[in-house]
Amino acid sequence: MDVFDQMLETCKEIIHTVEKKTHDYGDIRENDPFGAFGIVVRMNDKMRRLITIAKQGACAIENENAQDTIKDLIGYALWLLIIQKKEPSNVV
Repeated sequence: MDVFDQMLETCKEIIHTVEKKTHDYGDIRENDPFGAFGIVVRMNDKMRRLITIAKQGACAIENENAQDTIKDLIGYALWLLIIQKKEPSNVV
């Protein structure tokens, strides 16, 4: 499997996770009163978690790891990109 096939498989995994989280939490575009800015805040939280994991070597939350955090970050980036494509002036 080449790197692009690996990317495609990883993106499918991330999309599947986003679908499940959207089911549990609702559509972020409709339920976040802060819009794109709220997504950026969540992305910042994920970056801070990733930095903490890198410094400490592990995450205190069970069943959470760097890969989960990276996948969440990518999921939020996809949401942000969709919003920005729909509203180009909404650059946060």
